[in-house]
Amino acid sequence: MREHLKKRDEIRSITEGILKTYGTLDPKLQHLELNPLPDKTSVINILDAILEVIYPGYFGAKHLEQSNIEYHLGDLLDSIYSRLCEEIYRSVRPECAHEDDPCKHCYEIAEDQTVALLHGIPALRRQLAEDVQASYDGDPAAKSTDEVIFRLPCDLCDQRVSHRSRTQQ
Repeated sequence: MREHLKKRDEIRSITEGILKTYGTLDPKLQHLELNPLPDKTSVINILDAILEVIYPGYFGAKHLEQSNIEYHLGDLLDSIYSRLCEEIYRSVRPECAHEDDPCKHCYEIAEDQTVALLHGIPALRRQLAEDVQASYDGDPAAKSTDEVIFRLPCDLCDQRVSHRSRTQQ
């Protein structure tokens, strides 16, 4: 296969061309700092875990019962707490004027925001229960609330796409 890659020597000049744009574009298109920004994959995984907290048994672990839900939920929330704190820290740290690293001030902000979000989940679940019931009641084709819950993330995506296309017109 390598004998077919005859233009590999051009990669060096392409690399040099890209490197010349670093630090010269406005706005900058790179973040080459000691403190990394939030990681997209990590944030998506955290959101999946939050979805599992909101809809246990529907998303995430499937073998949940009354006998193990408290342990599973506690473990899941602890994992969300630590991972979300880290990602929020990464989002606030670049704007912080404090010199210490790691920054205790930024970690405090991250913990406060994480705990505030997690405290909101019970009220969110109550609201979502009402929304699921309203969707079921308003959709004659829906066979069960289970179907509505499984379809819910797709419905939300459809609403975002529909809203985006209306605002672009």
